Amino acid sequence: MKRLNWILLILLLQALDCSAVDISSISHKMLASDVEWCKSDPKLGIDSVATGGCRFGKTNEKDMAKGFSDKAFWLRIPLSNSAREDAVRWLQIGNPRLQEVTLFRSTPDGKWESTESGIGTPASKRKLVETYPVLPIVLKPGESKVEYVRIHSETSIDLTPTLWLPERYSMTHQRSNILESMSLGGLLVTALLSSLLFFRQKDRLYLYFGGKLLAEATFDASFTGILPAYMWPSNLPYDIRLQAVAACLIGVFFAFFSREFIGNPKRYRKYYAVLFFFTALFILLTLLACFDNYRFAMKGVWLPALALLLSGIALFYRAWREGSRPAGYLLASISALLTIRIYLLIVLYGGDHYSESQPFGFSWYFLLIAPPILAAISQRSDAMRDALQQARADSTAKMKFLAQMSHEFRTPLNTVLGYTELLSKGSRRVSVQEATDAIRQSSRHLLEMIDGILDHVRGESGQLVLRPAPVLWESFLRGIERETSMMMKGNHFTMIKAGDQPQSVVADEFRLHEILSNLLSNANRYTRGGEITFTCEGRMDNGLTHFHFSVKDSGVGIYAHELESIFQPFVRGASGRKSGIDGTGMGLATARQLARLMGGDISVESEPGLGSKFSFSISCPVAAIAPQTVSMPDHAVSRIANRILVVEDDERSRELISMLLSDHGFSVDTANSGEDALRFKSESIDLVITDQLMENGSGWDVLGAWKNVPVILLSAIPPARPEGFPDALNFAKIHLKPLNAKKLLVDIGEILSVDWLTVETPEPGTKIPPPPAELLSPLREMIELGSVSDIDDWADSFLSSHPQYRAFASAISEANRCLDFAKLRRLTTPA
Repeated sequence: MKRLNWILLILLLQALDCSAVDISSISHKMLASDVEWCKSDPKLGIDSVATGGCRFGKTNEKDMAKGFSDKAFWLRIPLSNSAREDAVRWLQIGNPRLQEVTLFRSTPDGKWESTESGIGTPASKRKLVETYPVLPIVLKPGESKVEYVRIHSETSIDLTPTLWLPERYSMTHQRSNILESMSLGGLLVTALLSSLLFFRQKDRLYLYFGGKLLAEATFDASFTGILPAYMWPSNLPYDIRLQAVAACLIGVFFAFFSREFIGNPKRYRKYYAVLFFFTALFILLTLLACFDNYRFAMKGVWLPALALLLSGIALFYRAWREGSRPAGYLLASISALLTIRIYLLIVLYGGDHYSESQPFGFSWYFLLIAPPILAAISQRSDAMRDALQQARADSTAKMKFLAQMSHEFRTPLNTVLGYTELLSKGSRRVSVQEATDAIRQSSRHLLEMIDGILDHVRGESGQLVLRPAPVLWESFLRGIERETSMMMKGNHFTMIKAGDQPQSVVADEFRLHEILSNLLSNANRYTRGGEITFTCEGRMDNGLTHFHFSVKDSGVGIYAHELESIFQPFVRGASGRKSGIDGTGMGLATARQLARLMGGDISVESEPGLGSKFSFSISCPVAAIAPQTVSMPDHAVSRIANRILVVEDDERSRELISMLLSDHGFSVDTANSGEDALRFKSESIDLVITDQLMENGSGWDVLGAWKNVPVILLSAIPPARPEGFPDALNFAKIHLKPLNAKKLLVDIGEILSVDWLTVETPEPGTKIPPPPAELLSPLREMIELGSVSDIDDWADSFLSSHPQYRAFASAISEANRCLDFAKLRRLTTPA
């Protein structure tokens, strides 16, 4: 049988002799178009293949890449030597990751001789130890042979055969190996440098980047065959699972690097979810490759790897678009890597054959992008360090701010508590009038500080907003002049109006008044017996009025080195401190914030002992229609007892608002929460006044429930519209606590078109005129019976129906609360 096989082989050689490759003149040639190939069951042996057990067919260079397959592949290569001496050539097969590559050649006695190569064969058992599977071919003079090559591997399969002259192969691949080793060495050195930077700066980014480079170097050394050929124990077959582990570590380090570099987990939560989903899938498939089916797992692992890279690129792009320059550097560096990874994927799946330049390009690319990435890390670390230092400085400033605030609060609080204690003990050292005046003044001072602090904090956080509205300009300036003249103590005040002064402008009257009041009160506070001049210059241009305001005084002045610091919270000039002048230190800080919010800024010129000048400029549109003013008499009640619902969770505030409204002729209902207010939903309510932040239903819930009734917000903080709340629903008016009773009543009168009735309020000690006797009969009976609750109800009902007798009803309520029945009888007895 063996002799028969040999005869068949000789006949086959004769048939193929015309197409045999003459190796005598070849120094380097790819044999893809000169060979035939077939695939078979891995168990099929050379005898079966040589005798027709595997159907061979012609091929070309494009058919050499087979991707992942569990089949064994065979190449049939007809060779001849026309030279007069032995021809020695090296046959290179496929890529460096092929595990089993075996050359079969026939012997004269009809047997087969095999030579093994590939990473599955220990280096000590290979005839040629190179990065690629290389097999020696030797033909005697005039000899022709058909060589068979079997390839079987769990890795991506490439069948490309290349014939080399040994000297040329060594020279070419030695140069490639040197360059590849240099790039791998560069990666290792950079990884070591990054690790050292981690130990020095304690920044995990350097650790993750160093780990990624080390894993990248390991993967590339395996991918290019350098690790199996020159670094792996020569008596052991190379374990291809090491390459899978390295690929897994690259993905893991990349994910953690991206997360650490960008930070802000809440802002980029969805990006991180996608990033770590693909990381987890990548790890799962890698573990499957290591412990179960390597071929199946590695066939699918590169798709999540590509998705992982795309997720990182999307994350860097988002951060770059939001202003992160270091993220832009990473985006540029890693985007090019995407192209390389896609091409590698094409090669692994058999879309293109393996080329020597591929690993060379990959490794050097990683090495070349390492410096920009390290620079991006350094820049990001510098930015984080600066941010940390700024945060520490801000924290220190806040602590100083709180300490100063505590100190400033204690002085007026000490006055309030001290005089309250004296009054409670009935001390004769101070009169009630003196004590109440001191308490009122200190409380007002405390309130001014709280308002200033809140405005400053809102300004710092960007929550301070302007509410422009038409302003009667002449009336506004007269108000400024009147208020400033009243607070002058020994100073002479002058107001100068120059240039264009329009009838009305659009501005935030309250905030502009606050700026000017702060500047004028400061000038008055720091000037003794001097001159204070307020100048308003206007210039109209294209529907805008450009105002320039200045406040000049002849006071104590400010030292040059303090001209900027005085605009900080709680900071006052040395001249003022030495003079013992009181002040909160918040006025100028708030004034500058507001001026900047209006598009201007406050500048200051000053000399110690000669005075100061504060100036700022703003532009206001000219109002087309002059605003209508709504007023009410000082002592007035509503002719019609409109029904008002007060929703307030604080009992004292609720009682205060209720008494205020009742005293002015309104019928009042109260609720302690938005939920409690719903019990009045089916009743006829003309207006609702509500707090904003309450348990069991906020002011916004009240607004949503009472869509067809005007709702006034009375809150300690500015309105904060809940997310998703309808834009069409808005409060009719907004008031901030503490309550400004006059302004609230004016707004109620405007909303409800109240017809105010003037009521004369008697001076203390004067007799209160009673109503007609026939109206008092029920009350006299209640007094005689001692029905305290009925008397109280009668007084409320009587006030609602007869608001003109407000003083009488109030006197009845006061006497009833004190259980002073003698006074009740006097009030109801005809004169």
